[in-house]
Amino acid sequence: MRAKLQVQAGEPSSPELAARTVARALLTALPRQRPVTLAVLAFGPHPGLTPTPWVIEGVLEALIEAERTPALWLPLGDPDTAEAALRRARSVSASAASFGGLLEHPGELLERPSRDRTLELELPGQARPARVPRELAGSSLIVLTPLSLRPGRRRGGRPSWSGPSTIAAAELARAWGFEGARARSPWDDEGAARAGRALLEAVFASAAVVVDGTWAGVFEQPTEQATRGLREAPTRLLGELGEAERVLGLGEWSRVGDDEVLGVDHFLSRALGLAAGRVTTTPAPSFTTSPGAWPRLDVAAPEPRAPKRMADRAIAGIRSQKARLRSGAAQTRALPPRVPGRFAGLWAQRWFGDEHERSFGLGSGPR
Repeated sequence: MRAKLQVQAGEPSSPELAARTVARALLTALPRQRPVTLAVLAFGPHPGLTPTPWVIEGVLEALIEAERTPALWLPLGDPDTAEAALRRARSVSASAASFGGLLEHPGELLERPSRDRTLELELPGQARPARVPRELAGSSLIVLTPLSLRPGRRRGGRPSWSGPSTIAAAELARAWGFEGARARSPWDDEGAARAGRALLEAVFASAAVVVDGTWAGVFEQPTEQATRGLREAPTRLLGELGEAERVLGLGEWSRVGDDEVLGVDHFLSRALGLAAGRVTTTPAPSFTTSPGAWPRLDVAAPEPRAPKRMADRAIAGIRSQKARLRSGAAQTRALPPRVPGRFAGLWAQRWFGDEHERSFGLGSGPR
């Protein structure tokens, strides 16, 4: 089954519209009689690391319009950032005002599954089973993820790239206990993604992915601390953000074959200029017309040319050391990249604005 990728252009004047359009189409393919689980995959409070509040709004508006609320709530990656992104999604827009009952009681939009009632599912190669909240079993999953890619294993001297669908499946597996063989790989997205896709088929009736492509970026290679399972190590972006300004949707996520899902990630890595000229054997997805040109991401750090003479090399070393001390390179490197494009002002307004005026609140649900 060929993967079908929807693409909708985003507009700052109505930022939630693209996500609402994509989510509407995806919802038509989800079984009507099944509840919906809404997962938000986030890695940090910065564009490119988390779905934006307006994309979350658009998906919630589509759920309300389709009368598919309350939905179950599943934060992935960094749960604190996922919760913050949800809180910063403002009240559902006037276009959904006709569904007013839920607007008066916003806590009814989402419910938390109980942490006490779980299912244990065996995973290949894992000593311990995955522990899945029982209430999620049989529901339809919608995952919201940023358009971020992560360096993977090098093949033929070139890095491979884990894209949004691979990373989302991998983080789903890690949230439920997958550990993998990190000693053999700096970050085993491939193994975790296989486990995640096995869990998708075992747990959910159907699944879809909404990719927030307002911006596009590349994760830094994870630190040794993170690969040992200490997930508090911060995730950072390598290089500058790209202005993608679109929302993508992948339906039938749990039913499309592994090669076809990888084909979506390979298509995105080529579109963003990360795998230029590389020939892949995975089938390309069919997709709606992509509005505008894709941004080109450059993650190659420029290497200064070494002076030829020994004296010149010594002087250059002294100068570069002084420059590092003056500029505070360690602190500068820790800063996130600038926020470019037409949505930059909207991000500042929505992320750093008055959180209490835009809080959905979460239904407490059973615990």
